[in-house]
This record gives sequence, structure tokens and C-alpha cells, in this order.
Amino acid sequence: MSHSLPTISIRNDQFHADILLQGAQLMHFQPRGQKPWIFQNAHTPFEPGREIYAGVPLVFPWFNLLREHPHAPNHGWARQAQWKLEHQSDDGAQVSLMLSSEDVREQGLESLAWSGEFLARMSFLFGESLGLLFEVENRDTRTISFECAFHPYFVVSDVRKTTVEGVPDGVWLGSEHKRALGGTLAFPPFGARLFVDSSGPVFIREPERTFRLTALSGWNSTVVWNPGSAMEDLIESDWPNFVCVESGALRSNVISLEPGESYALDVTVELN
Repeated sequence: MSHSLPTISIRNDQFHADILLQGAQLMHFQPRGQKPWIFQNAHTPFEPGREIYAGVPLVFPWFNLLREHPHAPNHGWARQAQWKLEHQSDDGAQVSLMLSSEDVREQGLESLAWSGEFLARMSFLFGESLGLLFEVENRDTRTISFECAFHPYFVVSDVRKTTVEGVPDGVWLGSEHKRALGGTLAFPPFGARLFVDSSGPVFIREPERTFRLTALSGWNSTVVWNPGSAMEDLIESDWPNFVCVESGALRSNVISLEPGESYALDVTVELN
């Protein structure tokens, strides 16, 4: 990867993977003999503290923009923070990174939008499938509440020939009075659709292959998104080549933890 951000790169006979320490963000995953699973954006600046519109960003501790805190970063500060490597297996098949409230303060990322003493862990399990595990422990003396999600950009040959299956009816983000029909979603229409009380499995079907996303725990909300045109850091030729299917706990499914309690968002991605 042609950038200077600290990266964990794994190359073996089974798969290739790259993880940024910034944001604990998976940028590349490719099992042997297959096309890449995760969209890489060659046009986004890889700069410290800057959002990267590609890979698998982590949404935490809030989702989207906050009207009451207009200067707070979109989707929280977890993807801007520098995480610490906690564990990597000898073959690279398991990688875990950690972030604490102390790290957030030391890095100057604290926000009036959210505070709390916590320990977070982002873990990856690589093989013929891809395992994503996000864990949060409340280390405060009071209740903490947050939203979180995996925001993967999946590679597709053409989003206009791709469908997403397995979600109930929802709303259009940014226009929540507008109903988004569930079932089998096609593109167009474009934009972001939010499905609360949605826990998978979800299928991404394109002519060449089908991804299956399965919840092991913590998945209560789903967002399906493609912009349908160029936007910040995405040029016109980029947007047809990915679709985002986000899994997590959002809006009415916000997570609340009492002191000492923990939460886990555990999702498996495989080719069906």
C-alpha cells in the first residue's frame, strides 16, 4: 500500500490482508485464488486523522453527524484514533488491536459529544471467511451509551448489477419520513437506507459471487449505502465498484452498559 500510515501487512499461502493502526481499519483482504473482498480507494489521501472512504471503517461511539455537535467527526473518533496492537498469531490468522479512553485523551480526540472510561478491542479472524469482532468494556463508574457498526466497502463488479437481500423495511437516512422497502434491494435508487431491528443474515449478490454476512452477536441494525455519484475522495469511476452493508447497533438500538459490563459485535463474512 503506497502510503506512510503504520500498517500490519500479512502475506501467506492462504490470504493477504492489510490493517491500518489508525482506526483499526481493515484495508485489504484477499483469500488465495480469489478477487479482493474489500474496496480500496486510490484517490483518498492517507493522512493522519483523516477519514478514509474505503476498507472497513469502524463506527464508534456515535453514528453519522451530530446536529448538536456540528464539529464532532462523522461516525465518531474511533477511525481517527491510533490503536495499539494487542495480539497477532504466528500465521497472522488472528489480529487484535486495543483502544482505551486514556488513549483517546492522550491523542486529543476527546469530544463534548461523548465521554466515558472504556476499553475497546477490534479483532480480525482471517481464513476462507472473514471474522470481525468489536468489543467494549465499561470501565466507568456510571452507565455509558454508544452506537457502533462495521462500515465495510465490499468490492462488486458493478453495483447496478448487484442486489442486497435479507433486510426488513426501513427509512432513508437524511429523509427519515421516506420509507425504504426491504426484501431485495437494487441500485438505483442510491443513497443510504437504515434498517433497525435487522440482525442478518444479509446477502450481497452480484453476477460473479455472493457475500453472506452472518451475526454471531450484537448486530441489531443494518445500513445499505452507495452514493450513486462522485463525492469527497471518490471519483466518478469509483462508486460503481462497491456497496456498503453496515452491521451494528444504531439509533433506537443504542447500547447501554452498566459499570463492568461488556458488549460484543461479532460478524462473519463469507462467500456463499
